Amino acid sequence: MAILMVLVPLVRFAVLGQHDNPAATILLNFIAFLLAVWLLVLAAYFPTMRYDLGDEELGIFFGPFISWKLPITAIRTVQKETLTPSFRASTRMPGIALFSVAYNGLGKVRMCSTRTMRDVVLLETERGFYGISPANEDQFIVELRRRMATIRRQREP
Repeated sequence: MAILMVLVPLVRFAVLGQHDNPAATILLNFIAFLLAVWLLVLAAYFPTMRYDLGDEELGIFFGPFISWKLPITAIRTVQKETLTPSFRASTRMPGIALFSVAYNGLGKVRMCSTRTMRDVVLLETERGFYGISPANEDQFIVELRRRMATIRRQREP
């Protein structure tokens, strides 16, 4: 996809001979190049996406870009959801959703997920919503809920 974004304007300029506005073509090529580089960087860091479920904290990581640590006490609910994306701009493509992504009915969701819509594990916290996609969603949800209950029991007088 990234390669196509660079090649399409170049083909238009070089092969089709549409040289009507060279400055606009150069600008378009530069923007396409920057976008392609960004997509390639994200693809290079794709294997670094991980979730570390500790006794009192959930870590959400993606390369050098995302390093979120959520105290388990801050998580109000956890459930598997099918989300409906809005059409606002975000870093969301088939197979990956990152950073702040707008969804209908929820508003902005902080995403670090290999899924954009179906079977997203949605965490509601004091600071808003987070969307993740652990390898085994159901087992992850059960374990996170168990830890949430354990912490709540320990804090009861």
